Amino acid sequence: MSRRSSVCFQENAKAEKEQEREKQTARIEHLWIILGGEHRKHVTLNNLRILLLAIKGLHVQPDVPLSESNAISLDNGIGKFGPSGDLYLEEQDIEKLIALFSQFNHNRLLFEQNKHL
Repeated sequence: MSRRSSVCFQENAKAEKEQEREKQTARIEHLWIILGGEHRKHVTLNNLRILLLAIKGLHVQPDVPLSESNAISLDNGIGKFGPSGDLYLEEQDIEKLIALFSQFNHNRLLFEQNKHL
């Protein structure tokens, strides 16, 4: 391989790595928005747990039932927040999350598989 093609290969690899980093950053920012971080300026561990389990396909709700009259829907179109800030997801929200963040679940499965090698 010539020096010139080696440099091109390295530049392409760097560009691909940078693109992947940008995609991951965008996904994390999207999680922040879905979890109400932009609206409430913080994210609770319980809401993060509910969201991560939803990405795995598990439907978990907070212990307190949601009163629709007090529910807050954000512009992201996924889930609702109760007055105490708890995230409530419906089945269609979980389907959207699985589609949006399937790469996270795929990476988790690959990690688990490689851990046992």
